[in-house]
Amino acid sequence: MAGDLIGVMVGGAIGLAGSFLPHLWERRRSKSAASAILLAYISGILHMERIRKHGDLYRRNLDDLRSGKTTHLFRVFGSEDADDPLQKALLGHVGFLPPVVARDLVVFCNMLGGLRIDLKAIALGQMDHLQIDEKIGILERDLKLWEDTRQLGKKLIADLGG
Repeated sequence: MAGDLIGVMVGGAIGLAGSFLPHLWERRRSKSAASAILLAYISGILHMERIRKHGDLYRRNLDDLRSGKTTHLFRVFGSEDADDPLQKALLGHVGFLPPVVARDLVVFCNMLGGLRIDLKAIALGQMDHLQIDEKIGILERDLKLWEDTRQLGKKLIADLGG
């Protein structure tokens, strides 16, 4: 009788482990995959900035506006399409991240979104009618936002294990 009870308990433990272990394994794998994908995305954004140097374009345009060399905002061609389908797809992985990292990722993506909105408006000429001081203000705020975005991106890379 005691042997039967032990057999039932061992069988029950094996059954429970067999039903939970695949779920736990899949969840762990999903978390690792989410971190890797998001790390690649953020690293890619920061790498492209090192290549394209948009921050330097902002600074030069600010200098030219302030000195009176120009009254025009620079244009980054291709900015007319500010949509980032990859970013939208990646947001589905946020739930696999620790809450603080998930929050920072959402903030990072929103910051990028704000910058893309302004780049699109500039590329479409929607800010051409603004006064010089208004253009300077927009570029200064965007440059500050980009610096904050870069710093948050670096923090996220570290948090995601990069």
